[in-house]
Amino acid sequence: MKRDLNLAPAARIVAVWALAGVGAVLADEFRFERKADWDSWSFPQGVLVQNADGSIGLSRVDKKINAAADARDFLHTVKSGKQPIPGGIRVVGSGAATAAHVIDRRTDTWWQPDPDAARQDRWVEVDLGRMVHATKIRLIFPDTLGVRPFRSFSVYVNDGERATPARDVFQFTRVGRTTEPNHRRVVEYDLTTQDPGQATGDYLNTADTLGFAAVQYVRFRAEEDDQAAALAGIEVIALGDNLALGSVRRGGGIRAGANINNSAAFSDGDHNTKWIATGTGSWEDEGFYFEWDLGVVYWLDRMIIEFGNPWGRPLVQGFVVSTSAGAAVHGLTIDRVRSNFDYQLLTMVDAKPSPVR
Repeated sequence: MKRDLNLAPAARIVAVWALAGVGAVLADEFRFERKADWDSWSFPQGVLVQNADGSIGLSRVDKKINAAADARDFLHTVKSGKQPIPGGIRVVGSGAATAAHVIDRRTDTWWQPDPDAARQDRWVEVDLGRMVHATKIRLIFPDTLGVRPFRSFSVYVNDGERATPARDVFQFTRVGRTTEPNHRRVVEYDLTTQDPGQATGDYLNTADTLGFAAVQYVRFRAEEDDQAAALAGIEVIALGDNLALGSVRRGGGIRAGANINNSAAFSDGDHNTKWIATGTGSWEDEGFYFEWDLGVVYWLDRMIIEFGNPWGRPLVQGFVVSTSAGAAVHGLTIDRVRSNFDYQLLTMVDAKPSPVR
């Protein structure tokens, strides 16, 4: 079950997934004349970037990103090894020497299966390095002398969740295929999620069909034996950069009221890790809350909250989201979630099977 909130508050402290919408712009200019002055300035890691002209600016936080373009920048754990691995090309049926071309953002390079490869080996799989909420898959084919687009193919996706907890085995869903011979250089497949949650609440997207899907792995499979066919690029267009993934690096973090050893599951971009709250008492007594510090104040555009149903346990039937720009207040109250930040109520969501409307 997913809950999609459309909003625009300024927040540093939040309690859910947060996708940034707009970056900040500084109207004034501040100069450092000495390196020692620059070195003495403390700022959250990853927030500032040095431009080619020597100027310092804010790092970009974008909407409508191609999540395949920077897949190698993200690390995630796998069952087949002890160390985290980067995204990129996860596995390829044939043509391994050219597989990386599908995510190099160039149209003059491409992947081709080995000429003698069997049809079942004519595929390539991209690992985005983290789960994203994608709106479409875009395929780009070359069309030059001696090379042409694949005429027949299918596209599959997976959200990163393993089919079995102990092995890196994934179940894919087909999201696109050709119904007639393809001659186009660019083919796009829109992604949606059917989620009739029947919840109510301020800012809540109550549509039964959401305009995105959770994606980490994308597989392209050719369904022909044409030795001249090639694929130049796979682009995964996502809603935007997910601020949750950089919370700890920026100096933020998550403080949970229960199951504190697993609270990092919120911010790792991994669909296999979950924060589990169990108990029969009130949320105050059981600690069914968490406080998420993004590390920096952002204007938020969207929050997406995902709930699982592990081992057949009941789903969350309601929740409250409050935000704070980081201003401190004195005294502790329940509505401040035992925190010293000045929270403002954003929404109260009723997610019961038949909520009051």
